[in-house]
Amino acid sequence: MKKTLGIATAMFFGATAASQAATLTVVSADCDPTEAATGHAGSGLSCSSDPARTDADAVNLGAGDGDFYSLGLEGGVLFQLDTDFTGPSMVVEVTNGGTNHREAAEVYGSVDGVNFDLLGTVTNQNGGATVGGATSLNFSGVYAFLGFLDISQSYFAGLGGTGSTDGFDLDAFTVTEVSEVPLPAAFPLFIAGALGLGGAARRRRARKA
Repeated sequence: MKKTLGIATAMFFGATAASQAATLTVVSADCDPTEAATGHAGSGLSCSSDPARTDADAVNLGAGDGDFYSLGLEGGVLFQLDTDFTGPSMVVEVTNGGTNHREAAEVYGSVDGVNFDLLGTVTNQNGGATVGGATSLNFSGVYAFLGFLDISQSYFAGLGGTGSTDGFDLDAFTVTEVSEVPLPAAFPLFIAGALGLGGAARRRRARKA
């Protein structure tokens, strides 16, 4: 399913930012029964039995709203935007459990949805009853796909493990849209004038010859 929301725009060759609409589409989600599997889930995939936690369309592009999608332990989700994007990014996670509900996920960017670059890791700050905890993520590549893969068990293995049973709870994320700088309004007139001067110069040279 597609969602159209506003995100920030970073212009090439300038620092101008603007608000535009982008469409977020769920490509695959291991714990959403209505979506295809990502193909990257671990053998210990464990999903929530609560339907409210297994709807990948609950994830927002923008501000968190408290509705979220649980990746599942060792599960993942992949989104596609209809515009290219880059960093920085902000990932919003929801934790409703106790202090041992430590959760973490790797974040991946892709140009084609097949080959992925690891952009970083986001966590819920070692668990707790925090709703709307945000993690910033800085990266410089330009991508069209953004994926999340739960690594809660392995990430916190040396810190007492995790009491989570359904993995990282993804509420929302932001990205920075990449667009070309629009041409100034006078630019076409400049080109036309330059072409006109060039033609006049050629005619003068032809007359002298």
